Amino acid sequence: DARGEKCRFCQDKDVDQRYYDAYFELDWGYEWACPEFEAKDCSGSEVPYDLEKICNSATCSQDATNRALARLQDRVSQVFDPSATYIAYEATIGPSNDVDWPSIVAYGDCNSC
Repeated sequence: DARGEKCRFCQDKDVDQRYYDAYFELDWGYEWACPEFEAKDCSGSEVPYDLEKICNSATCSQDATNRALARLQDRVSQVFDPSATYIAYEATIGPSNDVDWPSIVAYGDCNSC
C-alpha cells in the first residue's frame, strides 16, 4: 500500500553534496505477506526509492534545487500518483493484481517489523 511518497532534503556530512531522498511508506503483513503469522501488521515501513543529487557544494542555487526536486517528483509520480483514487488499504487483504495499481519491489522481515 503506497499511501504517499515523501521527499527529504539531505546533506552528506563527509562530502559537500546536497540531494533529495525519496522513499515510500508501505504497510504490509498478515497472511499475504507474512504467512507464518496470523495477524502481523507491519505499518509505516520506509522503503528507499530514489536519490537526486542537487549540487556538490555547501550551498546550492534555488534553481538547481527546484530542478532536482522536479526530476525526482517526476520519477516518483510514475510509480504513485497521490491525486489518483485507489482502493482503501485493508491490512488483511493482499495487494491488487490490477496492473494499474502502484507497486514497487520491497523486502521485509516479518520478525522485526
